[in-house]
Amino acid sequence: MMIGIPGSGKSQEAEIIAKEHNAVIHASDRLREELFRDVNHMGDNGFLFNELHKRIQRDLKAGKNVIYDATNINSKKRISFLKSLKDIPCEKIAILIMTPYQQCLKNNAERERSIPESVIEKMYTNFQVPYYYEGFDIIQVVLWQGADYKEPEEIVTSYNNFNQENEHHTLTLGRHLYHAFHYIGQRFVRHERGYTFELLWASYLHDIGKPFCKECKEGDKNAHYYNHMNVGAYDSFFYTSKVLDDSLLIAWLINWHMEPFFWKKDEKLKENRLKLWGKDLFEMIEKLHKADLYAH
Repeated sequence: MMIGIPGSGKSQEAEIIAKEHNAVIHASDRLREELFRDVNHMGDNGFLFNELHKRIQRDLKAGKNVIYDATNINSKKRISFLKSLKDIPCEKIAILIMTPYQQCLKNNAERERSIPESVIEKMYTNFQVPYYYEGFDIIQVVLWQGADYKEPEEIVTSYNNFNQENEHHTLTLGRHLYHAFHYIGQRFVRHERGYTFELLWASYLHDIGKPFCKECKEGDKNAHYYNHMNVGAYDSFFYTSKVLDDSLLIAWLINWHMEPFFWKKDEKLKENRLKLWGKDLFEMIEKLHKADLYAH
């Protein structure tokens, strides 16, 4: 399964993989053109993906190697599709194509058939990192080779003067990130084993999506940061590639760090997350949430 926002280069990567593994490509764009004679036709998505999934299942049952080429950015939809394959013996591999957002816009602009930038932005701000509990056997991250990879400290210090303009945050964004990082380092990293360094890096970068998502509404004294966790998770890959820890897990933690705010009003959701994620991931999110609250 290819996973990536438009313009990331996932279809090109799919072609390379198909040649290497003699695989059949089932692409949402190709099927859209076949069914509607228009690759940009965005209606009838339910019908389109039902047909796409049927074709994938048919070829898997026939013993073929199959590449599912679509954006596939939504965790719930990935889980649902992978569950539909439970009776088909096959190895399920996620190929996560990580290309910086601005580069995706550039790639799209240079295409013969481009899509509106608003579509790419929507995908970027709704991006959800894949993880193994979804049903994958392997998750491979493919980072764009031309990316300007930087150290985590560089992005955090650049936000030292970023005013969050929200009554729930007295600290600048940079100071907030530093204090969350310090909280995790003092309370957990020194005393526990396991995924502590991934948790530490996630605390340091958990809100880096805020500057892109900042929204100020007239008459509202508080700035809002809708979907900043998704943008932060996406961008984190370009700051953790030099870190000798699990960049996928770091991004996943950032992706879900706001989730505990919803658990206070929905105990059933909390129970479902524990069941889906497992105890280790669940407790890491709880710790990251505590650090986030502490650093306000």
